Amino acid sequence: MGFVCSHYFDEPCIYCCISCKSHLSRNDDLKSKSFKGKFGDAFLFDQVVNVKKAEPVMKNMITGQYLVQDITCAQCGSDVGWTYVKSLEEAEKYKEGMYILEVEKICLSKRDGYVRDSVKETSRGVQSVWTFSRERL
Repeated sequence: MGFVCSHYFDEPCIYCCISCKSHLSRNDDLKSKSFKGKFGDAFLFDQVVNVKKAEPVMKNMITGQYLVQDITCAQCGSDVGWTYVKSLEEAEKYKEGMYILEVEKICLSKRDGYVRDSVKETSRGVQSVWTFSRERL
């Protein structure tokens, strides 16, 4: 049938699910690249689309205890991160309502069809390896 997503960003660069290329967030919604997730590095966003939320659960993390909901890609079901529902730590309240996307589970796509397979940063800066994708993004 082809690629279907309920929300499509008409932006020059967008963050997508690495498995199916469903749009997840915009570069303007990226708030921090200094987070850790289940699979390694993670990014903090204030808006994410095309995801399904699991039931809220309490989790102990490095910075405290949180009520979180795991999020999966609405298109393919891949685990892409979580959203912070509530923080029990006053200093961490700013995370409430924000989203973590796991770097290993996302890619950065450009409108012209080029897809960077990884959004990882190195000690020399962001890797700029782009591969051409014939898929309509």
